[in-house]
This record gives sequence, C-alpha cells and structure tokens, in this order.
Amino acid sequence: MRLLNNSRGVSLIAAIFIIVILAFMGVMFVSLIGTSSLTSVNDLQSAQALYVAEGGVEYVLENRPFPNYSLTAATNLSAGSFTVASPTYLTADPGAAGVTINVQSTATFPNAGRIIIDSEIITYTGRNATQFTGATRGVGGTAAVAHPTANASVYPVTTVTDNPLLAASTTINVTSNVGFSSPGVIIIDLEYIFCSSVNGTTQLTNCTRGYNGLPATAAAHPNLSNVFQYALTSTGTVGNAQRVVERSARQIPGAMMVYAKAAGDPIPYYRRWDGTSWGPEFQANTIGAGRTIQYMVLEFARTRNEAVLGTLDSTGDVQVQVWNGTGWAASTVMGNTTAANSVYQGFDIEYETNGDRALVVYNNNVANQVSYRIWSGLAWTAPANQALATVSIGIPRWIELASNPLAGSNEIAMIVLGASPAVYGLRWTGAGWNNMAVAAAWDTTVATAARKAIDVAYEQVTGRAMFIWGDAVAGDQYYRIWNGAALTANTQLTIAAMGGVANWVRLVPDPTSNRLMYGVQDAGSDLDTRLWSGAAWDTAVQHPKHDATTEAAAARNFDIVFETAPANAGRAWLLWGDGATVSRKQWSGAAWGAATTVGDDTSLVQLLAHPISGAVFSVLYESTASATDDIWESHLTSGGATWSAKFTVWGGPVVASPVMERCAVAAERMPPPLIVQGWREIVR
Repeated sequence: MRLLNNSRGVSLIAAIFIIVILAFMGVMFVSLIGTSSLTSVNDLQSAQALYVAEGGVEYVLENRPFPNYSLTAATNLSAGSFTVASPTYLTADPGAAGVTINVQSTATFPNAGRIIIDSEIITYTGRNATQFTGATRGVGGTAAVAHPTANASVYPVTTVTDNPLLAASTTINVTSNVGFSSPGVIIIDLEYIFCSSVNGTTQLTNCTRGYNGLPATAAAHPNLSNVFQYALTSTGTVGNAQRVVERSARQIPGAMMVYAKAAGDPIPYYRRWDGTSWGPEFQANTIGAGRTIQYMVLEFARTRNEAVLGTLDSTGDVQVQVWNGTGWAASTVMGNTTAANSVYQGFDIEYETNGDRALVVYNNNVANQVSYRIWSGLAWTAPANQALATVSIGIPRWIELASNPLAGSNEIAMIVLGASPAVYGLRWTGAGWNNMAVAAAWDTTVATAARKAIDVAYEQVTGRAMFIWGDAVAGDQYYRIWNGAALTANTQLTIAAMGGVANWVRLVPDPTSNRLMYGVQDAGSDLDTRLWSGAAWDTAVQHPKHDATTEAAAARNFDIVFETAPANAGRAWLLWGDGATVSRKQWSGAAWGAATTVGDDTSLVQLLAHPISGAVFSVLYESTASATDDIWESHLTSGGATWSAKFTVWGGPVVASPVMERCAVAAERMPPPLIVQGWREIVR
C-alpha cells in the first residue's frame, strides 16, 4: 500500500509539471500569434500611411493654388489622415507695405535673406521665432502686394554667386543654402536642377543639371540669379504609423505670338512658348477669304486660361476670337471701320484687373464716337456706343487702352486720336465711361492723324494714368495725369533734339516703380526717349539721340520694355530698325548703354517682358528691302543679357511697307499647369 501511494504521488507531480509546460507553451503560442498579427497590422498601417501621404500631395496640388500648399489641420483620407506643410506659412496678411512678416515658424530659414510669398520676393534683415523683420517688399522686379490667402506659403530664396554659373557646373555657389531641402530640386530661371547634397552653408553640391529635361536643359545663369525651391512635405498617419514624403512643384509660364503673313492671307497664325522654345505653327480662325490682316492685338485673362485675339482687316472689319486654352472659338465681327480707315488701328483690347472681363473698343466709322463690347468669360454683351468730346475730333483713327494695375480696380484708361486731328481721353470705371470732368477735346492741333502719336500707361505703384501725345510743333508733346480724383491740365514736354513732329510714340511702365519710359519716332526719322520718375521727366543727358535715320516712318519700327527679371530690376530695352539692321540698347537704370546690331532691315518691332518668368521676347517684322524678308524672334532668358540666336517664325516674303502691326506677343497670365518633380521619403 505504501508503494502504491508513493507511485500515485510521483504521477501527480508529473501531471502537474506537464500541465504547467503545456500552459506555458499555450501562452507562448498565443503570444506569438498576437505578435505576428500586431506586426502584420503595423506593416499594413505603415504602407497605408505612405499612400495617405502621397494622397495628401495629390490633394493639395489639385485643390490649392500654386504655391499655397500648407494645410494647418489634419485632413481625413481613407483609413488615416494627412497634413501638408511648406517650409512655413503666413499667420497674418502683411499688406503691401508691412515690414514685419508674421509666420508659423522661421526655424529653417537663415538669419537674414530672401523669401517668396505668392510671386513677391521679399528680403529681410532679421528673424525671431515667428517673424521675419526688417523686410523690404517687392524686390528684384516683383510687386509688393497684399497676401490675403489664408495660410499663404513662404519659401526660401537664395541667389547664385557664380559669375556666371556655367551650364556644366555640378556645384552651385549661393548666398545661403539654409532652408533648402537636400536632396531636392531647385529652379534657376527655367532650369530644374536636382542637388543631392550641400557643403557648408553656401554650396549646393552633386547637382544634376537640366533635371529630367524639364522645362529646360542645362544653361548658364548670370550672377545674382534667383534660386527657388517649392518643396512641400506630406505626412500620412494611419493608427500608430507615420510616413513622410516630399515633392517639388513649379509652374511653367507660357506665352503666345500671333502673326499675319502675305497680302491676301486671311489666317492669323500662332505659336506657343513652352518655357524653352517656340512650338510649331498653328492656325486660328480665318477672318474671310482674300482679306489682308492689317492689325493684331492679343490679350490674356488673369484668372482663366483664356485670351482674346483682335484683328482689323483690309475691308475694315474688326473681329475677335477667344482662346480657351486649347483652341479658338469662332470669330465675332465687332464692327466695321471701312476699308479706307483700315490703315489705322481703330480698336484695342484690355482686361479689367479685378473683374477680368475683356473690353473691346472700336471705331464704327461714326465721327466723335466709339463703340464697345465686353466679354464676361462666357459671352459678349451687345454693342454699345460712347460719345467723345463736345468738340468734334472726327472719325476715331487710333485707339489705345491701358488697365489700372492695382488690385481691386476695374479702371481702364483710353486715349483716342481723331481724324481732325484731335485727341481726347476717357476712363472705364467697370460700370461705364467717365470723362474725368473734361468735356472738350484735349488738343485740336495734334502732330498727325496718319500715325499713332498717342499712348497711355499707368504708374504701377500709385495707379495714376498718364496720357501723352505729339503736338503740331516739332519737338513738343503734351501729357495729362489722372490721379484717381482729378485730371491735370495739358503739360508740355519738349524734346528739342527732335527733327520733326511726333509720328509714333510709346509709353511703357516699370513694373517695380512709378517710372515710365517714353519713346518717340518723329517725322524726321529721329528716335528719342525720356524717363518719367513718377514726379518729373529727366534730361537729355541720359538720352542721347538714338538714331537720326531710322527706317521709313510709315510703321512703328521701335519698341521699349522694362525688365521683369529680378536680376535686372529697373532696366529696360530699346530695339529699333536703323535702316540696315536692328539696334539694341539697354537702360541701366541711370543711362542707356552702347548699341549693338543684329539682323536685317526691319519695319516693326514688338517687345514683351514676361511678368512671371522674366524672359524678354522680341518679334520683328522685316522690311521688303531686307535680304531675308521674314518674321523672326529672339529672346533673353530671365536675368540674362545675351539674346538668343535668330528664330525664323516665317520665311516671307513680307507685306510691303507700311506693314501696320501684323504681329503681337503676349504672356499667359493665369497660373500655368504644374510640373511636379523630386519624390523622396523623409525618414524620421
């Protein structure tokens, strides 16, 4: 019995031991299953978080306007949420004059430097945790404006210190690389560059030039060229998992040129600028078999992918057609100036700055009256008529419009030169016409009615409009200024060196100041200029006579434009046909430089400085006396001083003099399509 009892005791101990072992194994098995499941869940959530982060990038690119991509609150997407951040963002609108810029954080920015908000470049001399201080607004050819967009993004800007940066350089010396994401994509002018590292605080290194070939291949860039990086980071969160991705975005500003070819060709032709070169030739809608296009005007909308092309043909018809971003709507006849009046530009087009409606004003062959129609973006209003001065100026031969640049304004200034010859002006308020409290003709002894001896332009900071015209006395011109409340009396500007009365005049604004450059080609084939400071005209010392023997006076064979490239702020270009070639001069900000020559006999010059990219375009319509007898283009890249080689737009033969204005070039003003580059994941 004692042996049996002992055996039972050992069996019980063994059973308990086995039960404990089995229980432990069960716990371990359950634990392993749980750990494996948890690991699987974490892996799944991590993958989902990456997709959510990528979705965040796509969301802001689709739903937020470039470059304002900061989302301050988490946004739900599928099983998780995302936030998107630019380097920092505004916490208050600084207005157009604020010298302290309040932001979410300045932590990643240098102690002093440059930033960009929307399209305005700002320098600052100091910073604290949430402010950039000592700000100078609207530098480098940009405009100082308010930034009312909630959480407007703020990006770092630096400048090239290589003189110049060569196309083959893989190390880029800059003022500061602080705040630039590395590795990352930067933009200089129109070239994308991928830099995988930095060296110290003044170099970007291991750079791949002409990154992916978009939008431009590797090119040289002058000293002080701006360097941008529009980097945005998206953080995706699913459960306990977070993934962060970074992308770089940029928009490529486009442009369009339109041109007419030979006599009897009724087709407006056009080409588009892709940021690097002019594309192939296309055709807009024909304006009627056998007609010759005499004048062309092209204007782009600000808030829509839209342009209006106006033509005046040899029958006198004024027609317009609307570009919708991909093609042209059918032509609409506005009115008829008569064939006899088709040799004068009796129409013009401008968009309102605020309302972004297109206003077309035209001569309908009625003395002392103009007609007009408005494009709303959807349809044209019915024709309406507007009486001019109480003293008749005759049939309006020349019409010139200019838009007030100030945000919130729909004002458009108009100056009209009538056949008598006499001049008069009105302003469009956005709702109707206003004579600025002057009912009579401004001048009944204008230099000529056979040439466009009139122009109007706005000071870009004050929004004051200057109207200017040539007088019947050689060397004399008169001007009036509308300050928003009153119109000044006629004021004389005398250029004693002129060899005759004014024939063709141009008045062009500096986008960064209140300066206006005036150019006049007179009946003696002289070409002269003067600069308006915003308060007074400068003297002849800065403006030696450019040419005493320009091309035949039957066409405007000169043009002027101020630079919009930040590196060349305050500078301007003057181009003209000098009787054998094309001459070019650059205004340094204080005086004109020496002339250089290129090309052949030229009858018409058209210039454009792109307000976004800073590129300068020249489109030239040659004379029938030229050797090649064609239409050609040459351009400057942003901030450059070396013009590109001649690009033949059309090989001719061109229309005999007078060539009227058979070509035009205009900048696309609506934000262009995005190019997104440089995906990388940031490991935290």
